[in-house]
Amino acid sequence: MWQWAPWTFCPFQTAYDPMNWTPEEVRIALSPFILAEQERLYLKQIRRNREYEEKLMKDVPGWKVGHWHEYPVFHNPRGLWVDPNVDEFYAHTTRRFLLANRTQSTPVFYRILHPSYHSLSPPLAMVHA
Repeated sequence: MWQWAPWTFCPFQTAYDPMNWTPEEVRIALSPFILAEQERLYLKQIRRNREYEEKLMKDVPGWKVGHWHEYPVFHNPRGLWVDPNVDEFYAHTTRRFLLANRTQSTPVFYRILHPSYHSLSPPLAMVHA
């Protein structure tokens, strides 16, 4: 009986009740997952672009995916990653997705973390062509 009594009468038990969390606490708690999902979608789209380029240029002799005249496009001489520009990133998506997201100067999921910042933005719907 004494083994379970301290846990049932703990005064801090109500402080961790998820029903009492505010929306700000939920956003703070979920922000690492949302940012990880944003990075995953970013890399997934870059992978789709590479696969599309490979499929498109398969008949061109000597073509290497991610290269332009034997120079790697996304790596500099020091071997560091270089982000593609907006037009290259959205090259193989639908026009609707491009127009909805290319004017965003903030990350894609910033509207979820801070909904009041982009209250007039169009809804995000990743649609691949």
